[in-house]
Amino acid sequence: MNIMNRPWKMGTLEIKNSLVRSATDEGLSTKDGAPTQKLINVIVEIARGGVGLIIAGTAYISREDKKDGCP
Repeated sequence: MNIMNRPWKMGTLEIKNSLVRSATDEGLSTKDGAPTQKLINVIVEIARGGVGLIIAGTAYISREDKKDGCP
């Protein structure tokens, strides 16, 4: 079995493989930082491609988390 396809575990987090998609700004969140349906669709397609872990990009969940310069 290819090492990239082996399950990976760190503490209680277990991922089906070693493929990780780093945080990327697709420019698809709203001005307020909420994810749009387009962003959700992109992430779903990446997941369907077999990536074990996806780290979300520019969307944030509270105003305190918003950084200057973010949409």
